[in-house]
Amino acid sequence: MITYQKDGVAIKTTYSVEYIDNKKDADYVNAGIYNHGEPWERYKKKEFTDADKAFSLYMVMLVREDIYDVQFFESVYLNGELVREQYVEGVPTLRYSLKTAVNRLQQTQMDRLQSTNAALSEELELYQAFVNRYKIEQRIKDFRDERWAAS
Repeated sequence: MITYQKDGVAIKTTYSVEYIDNKKDADYVNAGIYNHGEPWERYKKKEFTDADKAFSLYMVMLVREDIYDVQFFESVYLNGELVREQYVEGVPTLRYSLKTAVNRLQQTQMDRLQSTNAALSEELELYQAFVNRYKIEQRIKDFRDERWAAS
């Protein structure tokens, strides 16, 4: 995003999402012993000039299970020279809140599926009792075989 331009003066803002997507690099960074390079060298980086795209990627990576760490940075350049770089920190509980909301939605869906499954199981038991009572197992089997043969 270009925020300011005037003859001889140009201010440009970029955004970067830096992340670790493998356990080996995450373990190295978290160990605190850096024998094989600086920890920030282990991060993959995607740069954007569009804040919306950068923030969208950041939000997605916050809740992905295969992302071990994610950072969001804003950099300001004056005439091509970096004059400010800052870490953009979301609300400290943002990741927890997002995961909680996603988990709540999944739990609601699972509860609904379990309820439907229980109702269908009861109905199946009722049909099975009917079939057994009237001794029509062979007729049902023949019907099933005919139907599958036709499809």
